Amino acid sequence: MRVRPAGAAVLVAVVLTVSACGSSSGSGGAAATTTAAPLGSAASTLSSATSVASGGASSAVSAAAGAASSARSAISSAVVSATGADGATAAGAFDVCTILPFALAAQLSGQPYTQGTATSSDGLYGCAYDNADATVPGLNVTILPDESGDTWSAVHTGAVTDISGLGDKALWDNDNTLYAVKGHYVVQVNGDELTQAPAEALVKPVLAALP
Repeated sequence: MRVRPAGAAVLVAVVLTVSACGSSSGSGGAAATTTAAPLGSAASTLSSATSVASGGASSAVSAAAGAASSARSAISSAVVSATGADGATAAGAFDVCTILPFALAAQLSGQPYTQGTATSSDGLYGCAYDNADATVPGLNVTILPDESGDTWSAVHTGAVTDISGLGDKALWDNDNTLYAVKGHYVVQVNGDELTQAPAEALVKPVLAALP
């Protein structure tokens, strides 16, 4: 299953410990363990970059935008590398493949998905959608606990588009990924060729299933 293009999904040096997510375009392959700095560090990095950018220098603004993109990519890559083949058993808290069956994901996205693979690890619960020969653009829907708000703070920066009327708050990051908040959870929807309208449709049944 394909995920976000390399420019958006490759993690820079900031790596997250999924257990530290507290809580942004993975496949249901063999279980993997992620090693990365806490989301708090990513948020702190973004805050510093934004502060520097406020000085008005064009180079600083570019640096801040790059930091924002990197932090969102860090979250996405952490989700990808945290998923495992045992998702159907581990996803006791949220079975995303049941909340959003592949047939419904296909209808809402306009892509001919024929399967959904449950993914889970350390509090992250998701579903990876594809067809048998992986010839359609891949789609990933993941629920991330976000008690402290660090995940939202990390992704809500840079050139994003805020969305009203979707969960408690939501954004489109203009890079094939939507984030929506409900309560203490952030739902991430990302795909290879995902656009905003189908992303909004896809996230709604997941938000409805959250407490």
